[in-house]
Amino acid sequence: MDKTKIITNRATLTLLELNDFEDMLSLFLEKDMFKYISPHKDKSREERLEFLNLKLTDNKSGRGYYWVARDSKSNDLIGAINLTPIPESNDLQIGWMISNAYRGKGMATELAQAAKNFFIENLNTDHIFAVFEEGNIASEKIIKKLNFKPHKTFKEDETTIVHTWILKK
Repeated sequence: MDKTKIITNRATLTLLELNDFEDMLSLFLEKDMFKYISPHKDKSREERLEFLNLKLTDNKSGRGYYWVARDSKSNDLIGAINLTPIPESNDLQIGWMISNAYRGKGMATELAQAAKNFFIENLNTDHIFAVFEEGNIASEKIIKKLNFKPHKTFKEDETTIVHTWILKK
């Protein structure tokens, strides 16, 4: 499987590049985009650019994979799907964000399945994690569909409970 480009039934995934930044910054501004991603709430444009530059670095080093998903027919931005390093760890986590215009249409599941297939076929690691905040029922359903299993739950702060699930090859 090509590491820079993945084709699904309805989307084309390409590794993040500089020319994707403005589209990604617009995605980040959509209502409720970070409702269940507490660490990314209330960030400045500069902090978001720093995040995107980190993802570029991860892509270039092969330490992680951050794909931009576009509609195969219209080329409109669907969102992003990633297999990125868990901070202070050698483990990878799967994650996604979907534009409001594409939510509720199975796109997150389709993109997550593509990332799962990429992990199975290309990565020299025996497991990946899925991390989601309490109340994120949509992500929990996708994680279950992909056959992740519960791993651990912890309190990230006073109000945020985080669930970590694992998928083994």
